[in-house]
Amino acid sequence: MYLISVKRVSALVATLVGLTEIPLAPVWVWMLFGEGINLSVLLGGTVILTAAVICIATSGKREE
Repeated sequence: MYLISVKRVSALVATLVGLTEIPLAPVWVWMLFGEGINLSVLLGGTVILTAAVICIATSGKREE
């Protein structure tokens, strides 16, 4: 899905969407293997995801 959709968006948006894989990895490990997630992992992931969402949401306004 990522490789198919990358052709339709700018390089910045594609990079930010790919960046969301990093903070979501602990969630997938928790869901699949039942390992615990501590507070620092959740906070760090939240910061990265929030920054990516804000940047993606505002990038459409800057491009013409």
